[in-house]
Amino acid sequence: MVAARVVRYQVEPEETETVLGLLGEMAAATRTEEANISCDFFQGVEDPAQIVILERRTIQTFEVTADA
Repeated sequence: MVAARVVRYQVEPEETETVLGLLGEMAAATRTEEANISCDFFQGVEDPAQIVILERRTIQTFEVTADA
């Protein structure tokens, strides 16, 4: 079974490029995790300082981390 987590961030406009760089590193590391199916992030078209992260992994992983 698959579960998804969606996280929305509004960053300071002057920090957008820094945040995108860090998210790229985080997504690359997350994609190597065994239970990970995908980890992507998106930048708003109308508001470039709005960031959305979409992570998909096996549902068992989310259940374990939710209890921790």
